[in-house]
Amino acid sequence: MNIFKNVIKEKKNIVLKKRHDGFHIAFAVDGNYLRPAGVAIFSILKNNPDYFFHFHIFTAGLSLSDVEKIKSFSDFNCSVTIHFIDTSVFDRLPESSYISTAMYYRLIIPYVLKGIAEVVLYLDADILCLGNLSHLFDVDISNNSIAAVYDECVNLSYIDELGIDRTKPYFNSGVMLINIHNWMLDDIVCNFMKIINERVYFYPDQDVLNIILNDKVKLLPKQYNRFSLGKGSFSSDTVLAHFAGYPKPWSVLCKHNDIYLNYYNESPWGNVPLDKPRNYKQYKKYSNKLWGENKYFSSFIWYVKYIVKKISRKNN
Repeated sequence: MNIFKNVIKEKKNIVLKKRHDGFHIAFAVDGNYLRPAGVAIFSILKNNPDYFFHFHIFTAGLSLSDVEKIKSFSDFNCSVTIHFIDTSVFDRLPESSYISTAMYYRLIIPYVLKGIAEVVLYLDADILCLGNLSHLFDVDISNNSIAAVYDECVNLSYIDELGIDRTKPYFNSGVMLINIHNWMLDDIVCNFMKIINERVYFYPDQDVLNIILNDKVKLLPKQYNRFSLGKGSFSSDTVLAHFAGYPKPWSVLCKHNDIYLNYYNESPWGNVPLDKPRNYKQYKKYSNKLWGENKYFSSFIWYVKYIVKKISRKNN
């Protein structure tokens, strides 16, 4: 598509090994999600030391601090390439209150990696790898555009509302094994652009991809995209753990993030403090969390902050 002709402003190889084999994995993030993407990369490398990976990060910008942290991956069996995006391409696309237009960055991945890879694994940044990832790349998707995991959390009545055949799987777009040739042959992005503004979608990118790809998806076993909905534990066969929902495990508000923090603290971002509460509602939630942990004085401090913030908000 001509719309993507100049979408990549710059490509920078932060870590480059002279290898042309291995597995290609892509992330598409804004500045808020670069850190968790880095933790995800670390978890993959830690649990797959015998395989070579080429990571591609699609983003609008990168801090010098993050560049230095990414450089530390040179100690591992991998390359890391940053693809800097001209975000104006996505300005007219809808976004939600909790998801930015960065959710659309994944659409351009096959166009940019054409000729570089035949298959690429797209991952959301809120994912951890807990096991051997190599078998996922053995999945035959020669007759499919993608392979993905069925999303059990989406209401069936909403799927009906989207006009999607219930006999076909509604998949979660947080993990997609993409056949680059078929994606482009099926002109996925052109079809996406035609219908994205037709109505209001709860999950804009995921909903539209499901409408377009409804009969072009190979289902993957649940172990390749297993959700943690607040419980923080995963079955022993889990390969890719998905920390869907809020609060995210890199926030102090999250109650069940021990597994995530094990990787976070060992990663190059381990010295970066977890996200603090950002508004008065989060202040109260954090106060309640601290109280439940018997940290009464800290709980009281955050409750006072909550009261002060709430009063000042009413007065303004």
